Amino acid sequence: AGDAREGMALAAETIDSGRALNTLRNLVSYSRDGVLVC
Repeated sequence: AGDAREGMALAAETIDSGRALNTLRNLVSYSRDGVLVC
């Protein structure tokens, strides 16, 4: 059971980091289009 929980936690972290990466990519593409200026 412990291994399954760790696996699920790892999967959740991977999904969260994937979402963060997608958000970063979206911000970069927006800034390239001049919509967002950092």
